[in-house]
Amino acid sequence: MSNVSGRSNSGDASQVAVSITLEEAMPTTTTTTTTTTTTTVAPTTTTVPQPDEQIQFLEVFEASKEKIGAASNTLQRADALRRRDDELCAVLSNGVAEDWVGTVEIVGATRDGDAYLEIEFGSRVQLQTRFGEPSRDTLIKAGTTLYESLLEIEAGDTVRFTGKLLGSDESCLTRENLTITFYAVWPEFLTRFSKIEKLG
Repeated sequence: MSNVSGRSNSGDASQVAVSITLEEAMPTTTTTTTTTTTTTVAPTTTTVPQPDEQIQFLEVFEASKEKIGAASNTLQRADALRRRDDELCAVLSNGVAEDWVGTVEIVGATRDGDAYLEIEFGSRVQLQTRFGEPSRDTLIKAGTTLYESLLEIEAGDTVRFTGKLLGSDESCLTRENLTITFYAVWPEFLTRFSKIEKLG
């Protein structure tokens, strides 16, 4: 009995030894999980305070859109635009936009080297220069202080500016738009700028 038991124990030991040897011989596989975290940085938006006069100008412009949109014919639309422009003129002090804030849409030079400029503010209100007869020519002449200040300015820059909105025979404003439709929602006013500085 003891011999059988001994053989049995010896066999078990051999099996255990073989089992251990096989386990040690088997390669060990390690799985590594890599976690990647992506951080999105929100763009910084800088809001520059606008002077009270500019805010009032924009309030009149926005309020007029509903009245103009409700017009059922061209006569009513023309009358609504005339009333809007009268209210805009009442806001301006002698037709001057002083230290207003806007974004440069276009800046460039004519073939004669003078500068032209277009500034937008609010909901698509644009002030711009153009070539014309001496009393209406609002291009910025080369060599002037204002011209020199434009050399460091590009489209997309936020600027503080001063300019006089030139009038017409009918209003203190001059419409540059070719059609009344665009003038109602995206007005372009002829302006003679006198000061401009880049912000930020």
